[in-house]
Amino acid sequence: MAALHSARPTLLALSAAVISVALFSSVQANDELRRMPEQKIFSAPGEFLQWRDADHLVITTGAKTFSLLDLHSLRTVPLNTEEPDPGDVRIITPASTGPWKDTFPRTIIVTHDRTATKTTWFRYSYPDQPYLNLKHDLIDPSDGAIELYAAARSDQPIGEKATTLAPTRESRYALFNNADSAHRALPLDLTLSELTLTPNSNYRWKTLASRKDTGDSLYFVFFANERFLPFPEHDFQGWSPFNAWWIDVKAKATKHVVLPDGPWIADALKEYPLRKVRCYPSDCDDFRHYDFKVAGHKIFLRITADHAALSENILGIYEFEPSSNIWLKVADSDIRLEQIAPDGCATAIDQGREVSVFNLCLP
Repeated sequence: MAALHSARPTLLALSAAVISVALFSSVQANDELRRMPEQKIFSAPGEFLQWRDADHLVITTGAKTFSLLDLHSLRTVPLNTEEPDPGDVRIITPASTGPWKDTFPRTIIVTHDRTATKTTWFRYSYPDQPYLNLKHDLIDPSDGAIELYAAARSDQPIGEKATTLAPTRESRYALFNNADSAHRALPLDLTLSELTLTPNSNYRWKTLASRKDTGDSLYFVFFANERFLPFPEHDFQGWSPFNAWWIDVKAKATKHVVLPDGPWIADALKEYPLRKVRCYPSDCDDFRHYDFKVAGHKIFLRITADHAALSENILGIYEFEPSSNIWLKVADSDIRLEQIAPDGCATAIDQGREVSVFNLCLP
């Protein structure tokens, strides 16, 4: 799984188009922000629309006027139409409108390669109202389908309106992929002690979302609506710990990661009277949001907020630095995730009537 964290170290060399360098100061990581140095590669007339790949971006210079900009030559080629975004978007509909062929059995017996121990996995029985149709929501149909299984019958939820939780503190779950009809297990390595429950919701599998790393079969799977802070009245633990997974559907492998708190958590803990007034009558956590992008096997996170529920200097895009287990701020709040290149080594920023490309990968 080491390949999961490899990344292209630098953007492909460009010619004498480098016109300026802007360095941002680096500060302490804990309660303060750290910003990575950004190198401005070039600027070109136009407005950024999207990346086609790591070396080409689509720009517009007027109404229905589209061009493809090559980062190597800095030359543009006219396009008849705007190209669709090739980046990592959540798959929410099947590629085909035909009927879904369900190939997942009720039970799957897995034999351990070394010990020959057999484990029976039970297909997850959804409550009265199914929380999640995993088959079409988490991976591209070209990579097959996945379904959720539990390691014991007692790990199944009792029902939507049940007040007694069925899963135990040692409940185990796994995703199974059927791309090659082998139904290989992708264990999630998650127990009740790591994921708290509300009295009526069982495990929050309904919030699972994914982002695909462009160009390969890697998916980043995470819970999409964790609260920033604990909510004892409803037994929500909040962001900490934040469970996520890298899933390689080709290699049939998973890597469980627990992401650290960023400065948005410390800022959310600051209960300013004016902040409470602006959020009233709701809880301020209702107005704090996050979203992910994965590119070049790297994790990017965008923090946004309404009603001033977070300080302005906290908002923006962060990159996870696994070697130090910290978040580095790489862009401010006016930058969107799709402006980050598919390889994670550049970001395109509109500046007036021109688009500038900044290098995010350090030598």
